[in-house]
Amino acid sequence: MYYFKMFTLWGDILILYGPRGLQELKFLQRDNGYENVSILTMGRIERIWPEFSHALEHYFKGKRGVDFNQFSIDLKEYPPFTARVLDYIRRIPYGRVCSYSHVAQAMGCQQGSRAVGRALSRNQLPVIIPCHRVVSLDGGLGGYSGGLVKKVGLLYLEGVKFNELGRIDDEVFISR
Repeated sequence: MYYFKMFTLWGDILILYGPRGLQELKFLQRDNGYENVSILTMGRIERIWPEFSHALEHYFKGKRGVDFNQFSIDLKEYPPFTARVLDYIRRIPYGRVCSYSHVAQAMGCQQGSRAVGRALSRNQLPVIIPCHRVVSLDGGLGGYSGGLVKKVGLLYLEGVKFNELGRIDDEVFISR
């Protein structure tokens, strides 16, 4: 089990990974995020994963089309429904969005938008599993465990456009 820290314009990030792939990506906040770092990294070896580090660096610099699907992720600690949702979310293309209800329908839960939202709230790999690309059916933001300011920032970084009402333009939806 390994870890490394990165320093980005978006803040300090801690990445935890193991033989099965990426496990967690934490945005650290100077006021309280660092106190748990020693607990999270206990028993792990500090070792940079260069290919992943470069991809993440390019992403945060706004380079178009960074694809994190080339890196394995470890979903074994998640409940089965959550793991299925997170695996599905990985396939939403850079700069595009879909609705919670679309994801629910893809999971076979016609009325499962809230269940999808709960599954996304468990995502320990933000950006890598791009839950910021899942929005409300009407183009509203919905929620985001990292805060709506960060969600808007990540969407802007990817070139997602908003209309005059502050909702996401129809053209970037892959499906509602």
